[in-house]
Amino acid sequence: MSSLDDTLYFYCRNDYWIINNLLCGNMDLLWENIRFVIDDNIGVLKEAEQGIRPPFDDEQIARLKNRIFGDLDDAAKARIIEIARADIANILGAMAAAKNELTLHRTVLIHDFAPYTKTIAHNIGDEIDFANILSTSKTPGWGEDANCDFFAYIITIPPGGMILDLDNHWHNEPGEVLLPPGKFCITDILPGKNPRCRGAIYMRSVL
Repeated sequence: MSSLDDTLYFYCRNDYWIINNLLCGNMDLLWENIRFVIDDNIGVLKEAEQGIRPPFDDEQIARLKNRIFGDLDDAAKARIIEIARADIANILGAMAAAKNELTLHRTVLIHDFAPYTKTIAHNIGDEIDFANILSTSKTPGWGEDANCDFFAYIITIPPGGMILDLDNHWHNEPGEVLLPPGKFCITDILPGKNPRCRGAIYMRSVL
């Protein structure tokens, strides 16, 4: 089984794509784009070999190679799912209850890479079930510089809500917080400040 450090290293690169499509049951989308994730790991190794980035030690090389696959036959697919399930268990197992109320931010990009984003709709009072692990930030504007339309989610987590604060575990983007799959109630919808924002969607975790 992967360690939590391994899990977060790869989750914060591109493995969130595998994990969240698995959790949501989007298997066609997962396999359609799996090569992008694998090629990224191959590219990282090549950059280290070429001196573009600091060289990796034997342990780092081994963990990267563990997630590189050539032919995506049944055995390779089974191994990818096995690793993803272990990663999910690591992330959920490392979560702890928030001591205080938190306001977190998430940008949902609307683009062809994730076709389901084009049908997202929001209404005040709606309850949304997120089947995926949500990557959020303690600061607003995270991800809003993308060249596409988006929704800005402002998420309230009450005391006792489960979170994984990556500042305490893995330094990727400062202030990044992971949330488990769960239910959220939309409390307000306001116009976005960015012209590409289709709405600032306020929601609260339903414990």
